Amino acid sequence: MKTFKLLPHGWQKAGWTIAGIGAGMMLWSAFLNRNASSFFSSEQWAIGSAIWTIAFLIIAFTQEEYEDERIRSIRMNTLGITAIIYAAMIILEPLANFILVRFFDPTVCAKSITIRTIFLKPVLIYVVLLKFFLWKENRSLKYEEEV
Repeated sequence: MKTFKLLPHGWQKAGWTIAGIGAGMMLWSAFLNRNASSFFSSEQWAIGSAIWTIAFLIIAFTQEEYEDERIRSIRMNTLGITAIIYAAMIILEPLANFILVRFFDPTVCAKSITIRTIFLKPVLIYVVLLKFFLWKENRSLKYEEEV
């Protein structure tokens, strides 16, 4: 049996706290920069998205309260689904940018793909899918216990 090295379960609370701080910084940046062309280029947005990425990495690589083979298989399936979704996003995003720039103001739509979003998207997709599949599995287990 392969062993996976993950952070202890208590780190999830720290990760969600750090994610809240990063989201707060990005929201603060949104209120400071009302100009759409400089929205994603502000320093607060850059720092907030970096903090958000680190927080979701901590959450993604933290053990669940009860880690077993079922959760490990859910992690592997979620990683595969995330890779497929992100590959589709990589393929479709330039097309979406071309359409946006073609039909809308190019100065507003030009800064869609940045280094920050390239790292943030797969981690965020992975965490959201993992939490959804774990919630779904726990709900089905509770239903089986009731029946």
